[in-house]
Amino acid sequence: MSNSLEQNIFYQKSKSKYNPDVNLKKNIIEKERNINLFKKNDIIYNSITNIVPTNIKTFKDLELQKDLPINNIDKLIAEKNKERQKLELELNNNKQKFTINEPVVEKIQNYNELKNIQSNFLKKQNIEIQDNKNRYEDIMNDLKYLGIINNNYK
Repeated sequence: MSNSLEQNIFYQKSKSKYNPDVNLKKNIIEKERNINLFKKNDIIYNSITNIVPTNIKTFKDLELQKDLPINNIDKLIAEKNKERQKLELELNNNKQKFTINEPVVEKIQNYNELKNIQSNFLKKQNIEIQDNKNRYEDIMNDLKYLGIINNNYK
């Protein structure tokens, strides 16, 4: 197989080419690889807890500790469910049905009328979009305040 590769015309042409940029980058990367060689060590690292355990005598020293149970977990779950039900009621009461306005067909006399109708339509549409955007932002801010969603949520 190596003979067929050496007989390949593209391989022969590539050997004769010289590209200083590529060679420079290749040399830099090879130097970085030689500097950052992997070195084996026998240190045990617990990636879950980010701790390097010391004084390991038995396998039990490497076991993870269980979290302590929360005594009032049922009470916390019940409170969260009440909050959610309250929010659902508020959201259901504020729901609005969106209807699509059917276009009114009229005879338009000239270009200026058409231009005015279009500009008025765009203004109304932009106002509706801004109102909906403000409503959405208010809802998202309320959800962030209540801790239902993360503050980093965009």
